[in-house]
Amino acid sequence: MADSEPFLTFNRYLQNRFGERVQRVPVHAGMTCPNRDGTLGRDGCIYCENRSFHSFRTSGKSLEDQIRDGMDRAKRRYGARKFLVYFQTFTNTYAPIESLRDLYSTACAFPDVLGLMIGTRPDCLSEEVLDLLTEFDRRTMVWLEIGMQSRHNRTLRLIRRGHDFAATTDAVNRIHSRNLPVAVHLILGLPGETVEDMVETGKAAAELSIDGVKLHHLHAVKGTELERMWRAGQWTPLSETEYIRAAAAVLAQLPAETVVMRLVGECPDDLLVAPKWTWSKHRIRKEIEKELKRGQVCS
Repeated sequence: MADSEPFLTFNRYLQNRFGERVQRVPVHAGMTCPNRDGTLGRDGCIYCENRSFHSFRTSGKSLEDQIRDGMDRAKRRYGARKFLVYFQTFTNTYAPIESLRDLYSTACAFPDVLGLMIGTRPDCLSEEVLDLLTEFDRRTMVWLEIGMQSRHNRTLRLIRRGHDFAATTDAVNRIHSRNLPVAVHLILGLPGETVEDMVETGKAAAELSIDGVKLHHLHAVKGTELERMWRAGQWTPLSETEYIRAAAAVLAQLPAETVVMRLVGECPDDLLVAPKWTWSKHRIRKEIEKELKRGQVCS
């Protein structure tokens, strides 16, 4: 880790592992979610709008075309020569095993693809799915990303996750038993949560011995229940300064070897309702780094 960095970034992790820049290529594999297909619900989480994901905007193309186009963009923009295919939109282990096998195999067939990143829910990881992922991990790199969001069950009920924190604990333990790396997504600024609540979530993630973390600031997207709550005055988003302090406080709970894969959420301008910070990812990162280096974070 560079002396100037108070945490291990995913780019540096990949550089250390592969000896060169490796770029993620997000794709939409056409899956759904038990929170939308009627198994658990039909409306999804209160903040969920998959159109805000970059990969959703490529959903009209075949998986092969999405990968080719994504690699071409990354080559032009970053000079990358090697790639990870990121199954991002919806729940990417929520399909029949043979369908999953075909999708993952299609991605791995590209010579310059070094591995898979698979976003999913903690309650959508059967032993059969983990068997399949372990099989792929023997020949390529597989990272799992699961939506933990919060360790507080009251919050998980409020945001309509459809699972409790015990589901996350169970999933991470079973993933670890297969020696697969796992990252969790944490959302800061969830309705009713204080900074102390967020810090407790960070501590819970550390106790699970996660390999990586993605932080997101809660933001309201057009057409969601969260937008309605914001307009009704039932939820107030974190300010930029509040988010920076909360993110630093959460990161301070994690071991130094935890890979920090994201520091702030993203949303296209035409879909974003609130908050509308005048931020850049680079500046947010620098401010979080400064906060960590000052040591002025909750413990």
